[in-house]
Amino acid sequence: MSSAHARWEAPVDGLLLDIDDTLVDTRAAMCEAGVHAASLIWPESGPGAHAAFSDRYYADRGSHFAAYTRGELTFVDMRRARFEEARTFLGLPPADFTVYEAEYRAVFGESQRLFEDVAPFVAAVRDAGVPVVFLTNSGHDQTVLKLEVTGLGELGEAVTTDTLGVGKPDRRVFAHACDLLGVPAHRVVCVGDTLDADILGARASGIRAAWIQRPGVPTPRDAGWGVRVEDAGIRIIDSLAEVADLLDVNRLPTRP
Repeated sequence: MSSAHARWEAPVDGLLLDIDDTLVDTRAAMCEAGVHAASLIWPESGPGAHAAFSDRYYADRGSHFAAYTRGELTFVDMRRARFEEARTFLGLPPADFTVYEAEYRAVFGESQRLFEDVAPFVAAVRDAGVPVVFLTNSGHDQTVLKLEVTGLGELGEAVTTDTLGVGKPDRRVFAHACDLLGVPAHRVVCVGDTLDADILGARASGIRAAWIQRPGVPTPRDAGWGVRVEDAGIRIIDSLAEVADLLDVNRLPTRP
């Protein structure tokens, strides 16, 4: 495992930032919205059933979100499949997915919260003048909503699964994001919480990666925390402050 404090040879001249469970507490927002929507369409079920449905929907046992990122499902079909899988597994009666989705989206938009280390990190990025592209496997509309509600949209452009029809870890999305940054891949750092999509996807594209694992936060879906890595291009961090430090540290003069 590489040291979080060792200096990378190349400076950090561009950042690719994952959004969900990296900058925004998406798990909490999804659970809050899911419980609300479930309570309205299955009012006869108790709070325990509503929470169980929300948890099952988030867990995505059918890997429908992964199918969406591979371009095999539309965003709406992916969400409908997750809805039906969770409903069927829990034995809840058939319900109108469109009603659920409308109620879910209303609360989801109101439930967007940034992690505490995001605001100082954003300030450091702006002070350093480092360009940013948001790189997410979510859909375009959902991403626009998150960035608008949180105020992050002013920081940079977003590349979503809808941009190219595929998502991380496909190398095409990383290459496209680096082109938008206007920075060579080896001078870019990707920050994310998910091992396969964010970290290994970035490394396969020649991009360094900061794998964030916040203490005291439930492990996000597919995050893969606890895996040992032996790659000098990967740093395991517990705060975005460690990435902010790199923006200055890696601009120190190098030896001739």
